[in-house]
Amino acid sequence: MSYPVEVYIYDLSGGWCQNIFVNWLSPTDEALHSGVVVHGREYFYGKDGLEDQKPDLKNTIRKAEVGRTKMSKTEVAGLINNLRRQETWRKQLYDAVNHNCHHFSDTLVKCLCGPQARLPQEVYDFNKQIAATWYSQTMARTFTSSGSS
Repeated sequence: MSYPVEVYIYDLSGGWCQNIFVNWLSPTDEALHSGVVVHGREYFYGKDGLEDQKPDLKNTIRKAEVGRTKMSKTEVAGLINNLRRQETWRKQLYDAVNHNCHHFSDTLVKCLCGPQARLPQEVYDFNKQIAATWYSQTMARTFTSSGSS
């Protein structure tokens, strides 16, 4: 048996990126956050490290099925516990530009679905756009140091 694996995408800016006054500050119209949903749980990485929750359907702006997994709910829980113990996903290493929720989502979908699995292209594009702008890197350091994700 196989189970669907989805990526939920959120706009953390609450629409502020679309404001004409601040539009020149951000290279995109949204501040994207991603989480991976499998077996009715959403897994994501942020300022508090690896977290899980019931999927947030109210604030999801887009979702996409990225593959299927043969892992049971128990096996997924074991995988997440193993990832939580890895140095890579400690909360202190979170960086809003260079080591964020999208990097974790990419890793998790590959663990669940195989190395061919990919996030929606807009997630990769968003990370590239953010990393390419000086202002965004400065803001990311501010968000990272202030505890925002």
